Amino acid sequence: MKKYIISFISLSIIVIGIFTYYQKDRVKILNISNKVKLSDIKTVSAFADSVKTYNTVSELKLNSDTIFEGKILDIEYFDFKTNTFSKLKIRVTKNFTSNIKKGDVISVVEAGGITTKGNIQKYVSDKFNIPVKLSSDLVAVTFNGIPLSKVGEKVILFAGEDKEDFYNLNEKVYYPIGSNQGKFIIDEQSNKVFRHIEFTENDNLKMSLAELINKIENN
Repeated sequence: MKKYIISFISLSIIVIGIFTYYQKDRVKILNISNKVKLSDIKTVSAFADSVKTYNTVSELKLNSDTIFEGKILDIEYFDFKTNTFSKLKIRVTKNFTSNIKKGDVISVVEAGGITTKGNIQKYVSDKFNIPVKLSSDLVAVTFNGIPLSKVGEKVILFAGEDKEDFYNLNEKVYYPIGSNQGKFIIDEQSNKVFRHIEFTENDNLKMSLAELINKIENN
């Protein structure tokens, strides 16, 4: 899988609540066949600094509107301004807050996703010169080397609610606290959890699933 590296300047929008509000645009969902494999798509890697680092479960809890365990059922992709996002449909398998319940299917928006080479050309025209005949080719956009979410993944999410409908999706959506800092992937084989964040190997919140649940329920 071939990778390209670009740098976006105004990526503070990946952390809702601290960015400037823009006039809302009409959002178009990119229609992609479920048969498309991420491994077959070229990747563009972008980088953005986190405004705040969350090093404890208590910090994540304090800043979350809801906390739940769930399974990713479906993923859609869209572009907003000059960035690409994923909209995950997640079925709640365990709720830790009372504002959602087991069985609910909720939408979660996270930075990174799949777009077209033509869109990348629009956003960074000074860095790429993509032939028109290739403008409809798909490209994956990742941030800070964090892989895109996959259907079937099980997660525990510390989430904020997009109460302003920032992305103009006309539905209730949530977002992981601190970008991917509030999203824990459940490894069912080891029964452990981990976060896809920058410098993952040094993350002090790698632990067993049971330990994380205990910290959520009792701390």
